[in-house]
Amino acid sequence: MDRHTFIGPPDVTLHVTGTSLEVSIKDPVFKQSELRETYTSATYNITYWKSSSKEEVETMSDMMQDRVVLSDLDPLSEYCVQVQIITNMNPRPSEYSDVVCERTGDVDAAPWVAAVVTFVVMATVVALVVTLVVYWKQISKFLCPEVVLPPHFKESLLLNDPNSIYPVSLPSEHCDHVSIVADHRTEEEGGCSTQPDTSQDGG
Repeated sequence: MDRHTFIGPPDVTLHVTGTSLEVSIKDPVFKQSELRETYTSATYNITYWKSSSKEEVETMSDMMQDRVVLSDLDPLSEYCVQVQIITNMNPRPSEYSDVVCERTGDVDAAPWVAAVVTFVVMATVVALVVTLVVYWKQISKFLCPEVVLPPHFKESLLLNDPNSIYPVSLPSEHCDHVSIVADHRTEEEGGCSTQPDTSQDGG
């Protein structure tokens, strides 16, 4: 199986880091096993060139790592990469991968530049927090100032009758005491009699 197995092309991706290109290689997938299980000594031949000058091709042979960095490239230039798998147990190499092209970045920045930028950003944030805590009262007074009455307005309030600034009180109610006496007189007390007069009948 190993001497007659057809090896497909690897999958290649490029990552830009300044003026360098990192080549990431992924082996083709077999139906029954992994490439490294069948061909433990498989290596990669990496071919790369500048897209503007295809005649100047460079090759890195017998690379065992699946991540390789192409350095010393021209800044802001497009480079193309192609990879092939080579095995000692199989006389036939794999197919070439698809051509992948990527544009390099500007001149590599020194590592200390990123550290300085990070330090400056963090120091600025800390300084803002400390300033906010220390001067919180002044900041709050500035954002929400107290309302101060003008002097002439204060004087007018002091000269006016204090009672005039309060609502008029309601007049007090005056109540007269009324006594109610019930009439309990009887009929005799009232001088009225219903008996007939018998003095005239005798005479």
